[in-house]
Amino acid sequence: MDVRDDLLDEVEFFNYLKVVVKRRWLIITGTFFCILFTGIFTIILNWERVYEAKVKILAEEQRDYLKTGISGSLNIKTNADVYLEIMNTREFRRKIANKKYSYRKNGEVYTSNLAEFFKVDNIEKAAQSIKSMVEAQKKQNNMIEVKVTTTNPEISIAVANEYINQLNLYNQEQRNSNAKVNLEFIKKRLKQVENELNIARAKLVNFLESNKQLLLINPNKTGGVKTFPVLEVERDKLEQEVKLKSDLYNTLNNQYELAKIEAQKEIPVITVIEYAEPPEFPVSRKTKRNVLVAFFVGLFVFVSLSFVLEYFEKVEKDKKRFLVNELEKDKKLFLKIFGRSNHK
Repeated sequence: MDVRDDLLDEVEFFNYLKVVVKRRWLIITGTFFCILFTGIFTIILNWERVYEAKVKILAEEQRDYLKTGISGSLNIKTNADVYLEIMNTREFRRKIANKKYSYRKNGEVYTSNLAEFFKVDNIEKAAQSIKSMVEAQKKQNNMIEVKVTTTNPEISIAVANEYINQLNLYNQEQRNSNAKVNLEFIKKRLKQVENELNIARAKLVNFLESNKQLLLINPNKTGGVKTFPVLEVERDKLEQEVKLKSDLYNTLNNQYELAKIEAQKEIPVITVIEYAEPPEFPVSRKTKRNVLVAFFVGLFVFVSLSFVLEYFEKVEKDKKRFLVNELEKDKKLFLKIFGRSNHK
């Protein structure tokens, strides 16, 4: 049984090989043209050289003092995902496009925004063009890599570094805005808690003054001094309230001082790991890789096409064979019937 299966497998293999050999020129010609067109297209893309510059930044932690608990633990978050969303906004790209950049072209120095560099009508179109020339990705450990690819190496460097500058400006604006909100909120809350603390202290003092003759001074001392448990419970309640208000006041006061320090900082929240450097060579379009991919894709497509054509050809032959067989049957039947009649 195994020998028979092996023979069937060999027959099937040679049938496949027969199809490939039979239509070898279709496969060779089709694959050749795939490689040819891919090579030409790649050369056309490489006709205008492009240069890539990249920067790497680290999104540091951001502290939110409004969400700090009584325990003193700060609410800390990172800005990597936020930065990616910001860089993808139209307003951010518009600021990048509207910036004046200096660059050399044909031996002369030019200064222009990206609308003039791209030779488009307005800043809006230039900002739209930035989407295709900039790639921003989040890496490990909250690191962000920004790649800028243009036809001028100096523009690529300047735009990449301008991304850092615009992120720093955004951070500074956000920090100033958040700091004002934090300070205003904490200051207002601090005043409220101070008033509540003063009221609680006043209640405790008034209670002690009003009941100092009735409260037990030394409960362990024997002597028959009468105690008043209800008054003692009330006193403990007032003292506890004063303690809670005092702790809350101290916590808010610490937050207020920290927020003031944070508001006065001018250090950027992002850390630049790598600034853009002049690219030594244009970006490779990976011609060899594209041609190799075109070879395998063309080979697969045209081998598949060969089997499809072989299938339809076989179906057509089967149809013709079926018609011929049917006609032969009719012919034999006709001769059988009418041949006998003539013989009689």
